[in-house]
Amino acid sequence: YLDAELDVTDNLMVGLAGRMERYSDFGTTTNGKLSARYKIGNYISLRGSYSTGFRAPSLAQLYYNTTFTDFVAGEAIDKIIAANNSPITRALGIAPLKEEKSNNLSYGFAIQYKSFALTVDAYSVNIKDRIVLTGAFSADDSIIGYDLQKLNVGAAQFFTNAVNTTTNGVDIVLNYTPLITDKQALRFSLAGNFNNMKIDEIHTNKKLKD
Repeated sequence: YLDAELDVTDNLMVGLAGRMERYSDFGTTTNGKLSARYKIGNYISLRGSYSTGFRAPSLAQLYYNTTFTDFVAGEAIDKIIAANNSPITRALGIAPLKEEKSNNLSYGFAIQYKSFALTVDAYSVNIKDRIVLTGAFSADDSIIGYDLQKLNVGAAQFFTNAVNTTTNGVDIVLNYTPLITDKQALRFSLAGNFNNMKIDEIHTNKKLKD
């Protein structure tokens, strides 16, 4: 892990960070971050950053396995949430889970004047190969039903790297810290977040697409 910051001028600061890790589950991942802050006068700062990231599959997403009974049109059906390494997921061609990868961009400004502080930051987060829990695939399905019937499964669902998403949003934080005495102060904070997430792409193997 490497993290460095440099004051290019009295007003401009640039930061650079990098990290490399190796996981027994899915191998090596390398990520970095580039950031900058520029002061305008005594009260206003502009800032921005770009970074890459990842999230490893959780233990539950890898190994959770359960059977439960659901009722469909009045009929009881045993459904299975299958572990990623189970015979069911292998029969359906579900690949081993890999890490989610992300690209993150943020930019905004901060204002500090006496007891008031305001920060506003916009951001965009693109996640590739996001891990989601599928809907239930029934043994009556014309494509994969036979595979489930051979395993004596009425319906199955599982975790898979199936979607790419983009989330755009804005964070706003306002702080007011008036002094009561020379050594005491109150802090009032108001924060808000507005965001929107959309699915850019759904991808899986050909058998499940059909």
